[in-house]
Formats: sequence, structure tokens, C-alpha cells
Amino acid sequence: MVQNIKGGRILKPIISIVIPVYNVEKYLERCIKSILSQTFEKFELILINDGSKDRSGKICEAYAKKDIRIRVVHKKNEGVSVARNLGIDLSRGEYIGFVDSDDYIENDMYEVLYKLIEENNADLSACGHSTINDKEKKAIYSNEFISCDKKTALKLFAEMKIFRWSCWDKLYKKSSLGEIRFPKISHGEDTIFLLNFFQNNNKFVGVENPKYNYIKINPNSVTSEKFSEKKLDLLIYFKELYAVMYKNNLDSLGEKAEGKYYQVLLSYYSRCGKFKINNYLKHQSEIYQEIKKNYQKIKNNNYINNAVKINIALFIIFPKLVSTINNCYLSYKDCKDG
Repeated sequence: MVQNIKGGRILKPIISIVIPVYNVEKYLERCIKSILSQTFEKFELILINDGSKDRSGKICEAYAKKDIRIRVVHKKNEGVSVARNLGIDLSRGEYIGFVDSDDYIENDMYEVLYKLIEENNADLSACGHSTINDKEKKAIYSNEFISCDKKTALKLFAEMKIFRWSCWDKLYKKSSLGEIRFPKISHGEDTIFLLNFFQNNNKFVGVENPKYNYIKINPNSVTSEKFSEKKLDLLIYFKELYAVMYKNNLDSLGEKAEGKYYQVLLSYYSRCGKFKINNYLKHQSEIYQEIKKNYQKIKNNNYINNAVKINIALFIIFPKLVSTINNCYLSYKDCKDG
């Protein structure tokens, strides 16, 4: 439930930028400043304070007093999907963009995306991004430009080229969104949102120029947390991904995504036991039945190597034994990576 909405006195913004905010006081000011310094100035910034328990809400309010383009919404915590959907519903711009509150953007990002989408009369424009952690900054960059239809966009999306799986390095024509919203799941909501958008529209443009800075150093980020019951939501987007590829006659990509889905299933069976997540016996039983039921498809999948197929065949016969062996491997891998 929305508690209150403040600010946002700018008339007729062209772009609405939506930022879900939850306990990010350490990063939030950098994010907001990067947006307020945009060379494209005709925007509204919608800050959705999703029940933060730190100073994030106060930081939002302070910036709203400084800039009339900022609107602040305070609500109870319901997750990033609900927050983004609320931002969409409240938006007044012709176009919508999303930024995560622990990231920041280059000062010409929205100027670049706006020119791309306007000049090509497209439904979506995309740019490249840089991934930043405490060791290095890795940029995805080239001068490649692409203008394409639905099928090509879906192919590039599945291959994680130009149109990648995150919602934040893109600009969307609001009228092209229709009823498309983020699903209320903990992981993979971007992927399903984008799959729906690509399926329901026809023209997409992108350039591999890194204008978004994605930060991987926030310990509170959902992408950095250890395995939990919430991460089982990732299975939803893997299934959606291969279903959409098959539906659009991208059979090779569908088979590849389906192969990845079954391999993730096997890994999650072991992780459910290793981390003793809630209802792990129930989840393990469901995963086992899913693998057993589809073993013939697994056996015939060209993108699952023979070693994994043997592992899965043994798993069907000796699930607990194989899970124990896999857990030993996972413990070794986590120790090595950690």
C-alpha cells in the first residue's frame, strides 16, 4: 500500500525514470546525482521507497526538495517488482527507464537512448554497460548498432548480446508496454518482463556503448546473496525462456535454454539439501520428479554433455548418493570461490 506521494511538479516529462529504493543509503546519493546530471533534462524521477529501514527515505525526501523533477513514494516493503510496477503506473512520460538504486549512469545515457528510440521509431532502445566490483571495471563496448525485429531481438536476448537480461540499460516506449508488468518473484523478474515485451512488440534498436554502471559490491543485493528458497524462482525464468524460443521457431536456442534448465534443476536439488532451505524435502521431491519425467528429453538434448547426462541418469537411480557427491563438489567450489 502506498503511504504517500510527494513532489514531481514538472509538467509533461518526456521520460519517467523509476528507481526502487530499499536500504541503500551508502549508494543512493551517487545514483540520484548521476540522474540529475543527465544532459537530457526533460524527465521525472520516481523514487519508490520500498519500506527502507535506514536513511534511504530521508535521502529521497532531501533530493525531492532540491529538484522539482523528483517524486517520492513511501510504501511498505513488497519487493522490486511491485515497486517498479507502481512506478510504471504512476509515470507520466512517453518513455520509461529503470535504474537500480545501488548503480549509477553516465550523464548522457538517456540522451543516447532517447535519440535512438525516436530516430528509429522503435519500441525499445538499449545501450551497453560496465560491470564494476572491488577489483575491476569491465565494460561491454563496441561501435555496433542494430535495428531489428522481434525474432532477431529474441535471438540476441537468448545469446545475451546487445539486448541483455536486465531491464536497466534500456528505454521503453510507454504505449508499447500495455499491460506488461514485472512478475512478483524474487529472481528473474527482469528476464520474464523483457521476454513479454519482445514478444509483444516489433522494432528494437541498440548500441554497444557502455552508459550504465552496474555495481557488484553491494552485500545486500539479491544477486549476491547465498542460495535460498527465493532462488528457486530462477527456474521460472529458465522455463519461460526456452518456451518462448520454441514458440518463435528458435529451436536451437530453445534446446540450449532447456538443457541449461535441467542442469540447474540438478544443481538446485543438491543445494536445497546443502543449505537446508525451507521445505527443502518438498522441493527436492518436485525437482526429482521433474527430472525423472523428462529424462528422455534430457537424454536427447544436444546441449547437455555426456558427463552431465551420466550424472543425471545415476541421479534418477541413486538421488541421495549423487546429491551427496554433488554437495561435496559444491562445498569445494564455494570454498574455492569464496
